[in-house]
Amino acid sequence: MTGKENVYLNGAILGMTKKEISKKYNEIVEFSGCERYIDTPVKRYSSGMTVRLAFAVAAFLEPDILIIDEVLAVGDAEFQKKAIGKMQDIANGEGRTVLFVSHDMAAVQNLCTELLVLKNGKITYQGSVTDGVDFYLKGNQNIDNNNLLKIKNRSGDKTSLFKSVSFSCEYKGRKYLNTNKIYSGSNVFIDIELKNSIKTKRGIYIAMDFVDSRNIPIMNISNEFTKENLYSEGEFSIVRFEIPNFNLRAMNYFVSLWGASAENSCFDCLESCVRIEVIETDFFGTGVIPRAKQHGYLLMQNTSKNR
Repeated sequence: MTGKENVYLNGAILGMTKKEISKKYNEIVEFSGCERYIDTPVKRYSSGMTVRLAFAVAAFLEPDILIIDEVLAVGDAEFQKKAIGKMQDIANGEGRTVLFVSHDMAAVQNLCTELLVLKNGKITYQGSVTDGVDFYLKGNQNIDNNNLLKIKNRSGDKTSLFKSVSFSCEYKGRKYLNTNKIYSGSNVFIDIELKNSIKTKRGIYIAMDFVDSRNIPIMNISNEFTKENLYSEGEFSIVRFEIPNFNLRAMNYFVSLWGASAENSCFDCLESCVRIEVIETDFFGTGVIPRAKQHGYLLMQNTSKNR
């Protein structure tokens, strides 16, 4: 059967009359991008073309519930953009339900207002999209800030190991000690404890990478760039980083740790070993709370005026 015949067949299976299909036929074909091949048998289509045509039929049916399973896994960037826009129109403009099944976390975050995580056919999470994405990507990690030594997946020569990391912050005169909840605009203190097999004093570099739930790098801090002197000595040693006016937006972040000797020999590296939650605040002191997640990751002090 040709693409055109499949449009009418799929429409009929999904409850449309021939008249209704004919009324929307041109929109369906144009949306699918398969105009040149609409009279070609579908068995000659690539998998991407087949899905594009099927999605176009389903999207213009005006169903009460539209179920979309991994439709964005195929097709070029232009079609994916059109598909996302169509699903947003259906859900927001037309007030109907879209059940979107995907492993693409960026698309899930752009499209969805509520998230279900399934494992072995059972719901393991139901709630907000941001927390759900974190749960899906990192939720199976049992992270204990005070016992990083139990983490098996690490690299380096192990002459020193990250033993623990603790976060504290000071916000509006109040101190929050040993917490994984950080307030935007607060002064943040990060204490990192090392267990050393080389007990003599030696210079070290330590770096922390802050990433989001999709493992996209957000920021990095390291004494390698500031050239501040850090050292390890004895069986255990502690170093502290201070970040004034912490300017990340409200979201969950993961922190990776990397350490090396002054000779640039890596002694330990832990990927996404710590999770922190940033709490939104009146960062600019204007009584207006910046919207989380909608405008990037960073809050930037700025001034504006007419010229």
